[in-house]
Amino acid sequence: MVLNSPFRLQAALFVLLSELFCGVFLGFVFIQSHNGMEVYSDGRDFVASQLASTRNVDGGLFNDWFTGGLNRQVEHHLFPTLPRHNLAEAQKRVQAFCSKHGLYYEARCSGKSLCDFA
Repeated sequence: MVLNSPFRLQAALFVLLSELFCGVFLGFVFIQSHNGMEVYSDGRDFVASQLASTRNVDGGLFNDWFTGGLNRQVEHHLFPTLPRHNLAEAQKRVQAFCSKHGLYYEARCSGKSLCDFA
């Protein structure tokens, strides 16, 4: 099947716009999760380095769906192969672990994360 020329243009435009908006959105998510966090050069262990350099962005079910789980950056960094539908349960366990061992765990709403960046 040969695609006609107008369809090719529509398909190319769709791919271009999808990639553009996806890139801008992912950048927005990463800015909230990483910028404003500590930059360190000492030799920390894996868990401490992930807790120091990332934060979670709270926002409810819509934020969970809209970000595809990337709002739970702490758990995503600690368990990169964990399926996103398990990140909420992992968050509870990581928070309990941090509380038990006196480790700092940061989770903020989207507005506060943006204020930290600005």
